[in-house]
Amino acid sequence: QRARTRHARAVWRKLNPPGTVPAEPLIDDPAMVADAQAALSLVGLNNDWKYRFTYSSSTVANNWGAWVNERLELRFSNAYVRPTSDDKKVAAVTLADPITGQPSPAAAAIINEAVTTRQYGPITVVSARELHLLLAEASLAANDLAGFTTHINRLRALDGLPPYAGQVPARDLLIHSRQANLLYQGRRLNDHYRFGIPSYQWLDGKEAKARPGTKFPITFVERTSNCHIAGKC
Repeated sequence: QRARTRHARAVWRKLNPPGTVPAEPLIDDPAMVADAQAALSLVGLNNDWKYRFTYSSSTVANNWGAWVNERLELRFSNAYVRPTSDDKKVAAVTLADPITGQPSPAAAAIINEAVTTRQYGPITVVSARELHLLLAEASLAANDLAGFTTHINRLRALDGLPPYAGQVPARDLLIHSRQANLLYQGRRLNDHYRFGIPSYQWLDGKEAKARPGTKFPITFVERTSNCHIAGKC
């Protein structure tokens, strides 16, 4: 968790004050690298370890899962899935691995688990996959392509994907691998900002596009209608 926190802090520094895409978005923090390596030495380089919050009928529900699967207020976006004809559920996972061209196994596993577990879906806090991604990014930031290849292929091996051998630009593969493996873990917004990749849903002229690094406010309608925010519950 400390390795992940060091990475998040370094990303925050690149995006604050908000307003521009950083010239160098990659993170190479020696303390982060040391923590990630130490953690992987404990859980194993080839182990698909995850630290998660879990839910069941004997605990509180995962409210996000309830909104998506029970109330159908939200769903995974078109960047990841093809929706059903009523535009409310997932018909198929479409986010493609840039090397195979097939749906990403990592994204598919996360989405399918979230859908099938309904309101009790687990939330991953930190994982071996993320630690491999931190080390791959640090290597790429240091222009160590061999190190990047080693770390990214350990990640790909967890899903039985063919190894990376220069088929696509390394940075593109890093961005995709973070998008697929860290889905539903709160990392994507800052990746949109620091890599200069706007969401297809962002509007021209609005803060998300005009001021990279801006955090989204709670909408007016939510602030006035949600009794927990208005203090009326």
